Amino acid sequence: MPGFVANIRNILEPSLIQQGTIRLSESAPSSQTPAITLRQNSVADVLVLHPDSADRFCDCGSQRALNRHLFPWRQAAPGVTVICDYLIFYQERQPDSRLFVFLCELKSHSANGAASQVVNGSIVADALVSAAAYCNKVAMPIVEKRGIVFRIGASTPGGDPRRVGLPYRPLPRWPTVSMVHYPPRDVSLDVLSL
Repeated sequence: MPGFVANIRNILEPSLIQQGTIRLSESAPSSQTPAITLRQNSVADVLVLHPDSADRFCDCGSQRALNRHLFPWRQAAPGVTVICDYLIFYQERQPDSRLFVFLCELKSHSANGAASQVVNGSIVADALVSAAAYCNKVAMPIVEKRGIVFRIGASTPGGDPRRVGLPYRPLPRWPTVSMVHYPPRDVSLDVLSL
């Protein structure tokens, strides 16, 4: 039986879904953050959304105009129409497994604005999960949202992350999302979900 990720896939514009190897990279040409490959468990369903790819649907001309296209109901004020670089929906193929939503932001150095981008990504993810449940006439899954800021200069957490997981901390003003800063390097989705 397919997991909930298939229900999200059913309602999305196919060209927004990243296919193949999961490689995260910043869109800005001035970015210094190296591309990151996320390895995936072969017994999990994964869906990767790259909101910046929405520029295929509008002649936006700038990132600000693209964000306005993604959030047409919001005022175009700083921090209001920004979103994280990637939304990754991940669910192991086991009965009653949680749906993880990884809200990934890549930063060259400063993490300024990352929390707003992650929170806005969380709001979009909530809307997609709710719409997928409603449109496919299925129950809402248990969802765990985790913000990951891949940032040059971030320290590696202590211990082996394959055993202890990452030190996620709830965002003070948005406690339904936990966040961690992590160096920009390849990592397994299994480690991110510990």
